[in-house]
Amino acid sequence: MATISEIIQARTEAGQAYASAVAALRAAYIELWAHDIAINNGNLPTPSDVNHRTFVRNLSLAHPSPLEHPVFATNGLFNWEDEAKAKASQIINSYAG
Repeated sequence: MATISEIIQARTEAGQAYASAVAALRAAYIELWAHDIAINNGNLPTPSDVNHRTFVRNLSLAHPSPLEHPVFATNGLFNWEDEAKAKASQIINSYAG
């Protein structure tokens, strides 16, 4: 049997792990989306055999976010598009041709 203190501590630990996972997902989502934007940009000579498909919808615009938690994941779940577009511009500009 667990005490209430142990249960609360376990919840806190789970919440911290969740917040870390959401942050990792956010970073990976932005990175992948930026590369998707870059390969779909008409200024890069992307080979025709490259699969150009990307996300069906912008996860960061869903409100309320399905990832949001009122205690452990409340910030940074919106406006991923701006960061993805900025990163895509960096990728496109880094193309050495």
